[in-house]
Amino acid sequence: MCIDAVHTAACILSKIAFFLPESHSPALCEVDSGKIGLKFSNSPESLSGDTGGKKDFFGPGSKNSVFYVSILERMLKGKAPQAIASKGVKHTYAYTMDAGRAMVMLAMDESTYGQVWHLPVGGGLAAEEIAALMNKELGTDYKLSFLPGFMLKLLGLFMRPLRELNEMMYQFRQPYDMSWQKFKNHFPDFEVTPYDVAVRETVKSFR
Repeated sequence: MCIDAVHTAACILSKIAFFLPESHSPALCEVDSGKIGLKFSNSPESLSGDTGGKKDFFGPGSKNSVFYVSILERMLKGKAPQAIASKGVKHTYAYTMDAGRAMVMLAMDESTYGQVWHLPVGGGLAAEEIAALMNKELGTDYKLSFLPGFMLKLLGLFMRPLRELNEMMYQFRQPYDMSWQKFKNHFPDFEVTPYDVAVRETVKSFR
């Protein structure tokens, strides 16, 4: 597998995934001479390639993620992290390097074309578990606070990432477990990077 193609796909996802509205999915259209193309569409049926959707990404250099905006960025600035999710509510996340690998694998397998695919994700994590992983890597002991809904709307007036999150808050108020079983069945040897390793690489990229 072309490593450059994987990094390209991961980079593209880290830039666009956080801001896509629910009605749009990132779609892998074609790979030609190692180049990965992405389009957006309200209607997946109108695409000639694969639709590989997963919005909640984090990874090296990815600033457009809940991981970074509400937790890691604040820690790096010496501030306590804040969570938009309710306490104890688990949510699945995709590591951009895993998603990049998955997109390239889909592009290289013509039998996957014209279908909708959920990209691989790790198991569900609660916000406090994410903060604990970040604290471990940074050698800090910040306490996580939980933002009430009205505060999120207020901060959204000044912070675009939080403003864009309002329409997706239902995913963080109740357990949200994205299934990628279809992908796993098609590519049984695919292994998701453990969260501790993925967080370590993410933190390293910002230090």
